[in-house]
Amino acid sequence: MKAPVQPAFDPQPKPKSPLSVKRTFSLPQWAIIAVAAIATLILGYFIGREHLKYQMRSTLSEVAEAFSEGFGSDDSTSATLERHPSATEAVDEPLPQLLIGKTHQADGFAITLKDAKIAVSKVKDLMGDIRTSKTPDLAFSFTFANTDERRILRFREGNPFMKGHFRLRDDVDNVIRGVNYGITANPVGSLTGSEDIAPGTYASHIELFAVPPPKTEFLILTINLACLGGDGEIEYKIPASSIAR
Repeated sequence: MKAPVQPAFDPQPKPKSPLSVKRTFSLPQWAIIAVAAIATLILGYFIGREHLKYQMRSTLSEVAEAFSEGFGSDDSTSATLERHPSATEAVDEPLPQLLIGKTHQADGFAITLKDAKIAVSKVKDLMGDIRTSKTPDLAFSFTFANTDERRILRFREGNPFMKGHFRLRDDVDNVIRGVNYGITANPVGSLTGSEDIAPGTYASHIELFAVPPPKTEFLILTINLACLGGDGEIEYKIPASSIAR
């Protein structure tokens, strides 16, 4: 007796396994809008930050140019003055040069350069701690006297966007840079602008500069009298031999 023949295929297909069922997933519309909005915000943040940097750089450049134009000389005006100096205004006369120990009398105050010396400096930080500089500085010591009968005298620090109130150059016109130990630190003995110099009294002050080159013969210290609320400038001539070491 022959065995029954099995059919070549199952006429009734078996149900598919749940794992084999293809599932589709789609984001809801609100999620798509939210993702797009977040991506836009992130992109806008970086673009805006770069734009802000550009605006800051542009503003600083414009400020620098404005100061240069305001305090510099115009080419055409300079050329005119060279050709016809008497047609416009008189040429500025050289400032009288004082020597160490001499006093300049101004309206309501007097300035005296007491001495100049090269030595390490003592600096006081914001916490009141005092430290010593690693290298020597050129220090100028001044006396500011209040000669007014009623007005209080105050020292005024220079504006960082403009020329300093104290400028130094040597006999070959090298600019000797001022020494700065940071915004939160001041040389011991220097005024900060918070001190009151009462009428009839005086205060001491020091200014620090880099040590000039070895073969310097003399220095010219220019002082803007605006540091004490005055007008104009004065100069001190300091022979190298008069600088203490």
